Amino acid sequence: MSGTNDIMEQKREEQRKHSAAQAMNQNLNTNNSDPGENERKRFTLDIHKDLHYELKLQSLKQGKKMYELVEKALKDYFKNP
Repeated sequence: MSGTNDIMEQKREEQRKHSAAQAMNQNLNTNNSDPGENERKRFTLDIHKDLHYELKLQSLKQGKKMYELVEKALKDYFKNP
């Protein structure tokens, strides 16, 4: 479990280093993308706690949000069921 805590602390430290200007610039760049690209539907999903832990760990390691990893996994699955 300490590995996860170390990664989370490292991620927090990286976030502290970002300036407000960088964050605003990133948000502006994100808002210029295709409007339909960011359309999402929220739902609740129950998964095994070990899968949730691994998903959270991978999201921290890869610097991505958990939903991004789930979306990619689902897209890959539906392309090649």
